[in-house]
Amino acid sequence: MPRWFALNYQDILPTSASTKVFASYQFVKRIGEGGYGVVYSAKNVETRQWRAVKIMEKPKDFISPEDREQDPIEREAEILRSVDHINIVRLVDIFDEGTEMHIVMELMVEGSLHDLIVREKHLGHYDSKVVTQQICHALAVSAP
Repeated sequence: MPRWFALNYQDILPTSASTKVFASYQFVKRIGEGGYGVVYSAKNVETRQWRAVKIMEKPKDFISPEDREQDPIEREAEILRSVDHINIVRLVDIFDEGTEMHIVMELMVEGSLHDLIVREKHLGHYDSKVVTQQICHALAVSAP
């Protein structure tokens, strides 16, 4: 099997998902998974730019529109919308697909901080200091 291969939306989602995000992006590889969803690398079919697309399933008892600021998915999207910082991934687009939210972000080619720690096994004193400073600065910028 080749190292890179294109996925279609049936490979990613067994549901009858809307195809807005799938019409705009060619999904290539699953690159991560977290508490709220799965992240794929994808290429914009028009611009040919690489992006990360996080697909998050909304809870079955999804919060009413008036309580949306309490929803963790909405909170994440709002933070990404409002922050422009070198150490925080940049939001490109959001697709609200009813039962799912698709968040399109810049693709971090080198991976996440977690990927760095796994790859390096440990960080030296200087690198740990730099990373800690960057995290603190990013948190200060993104805090409400």
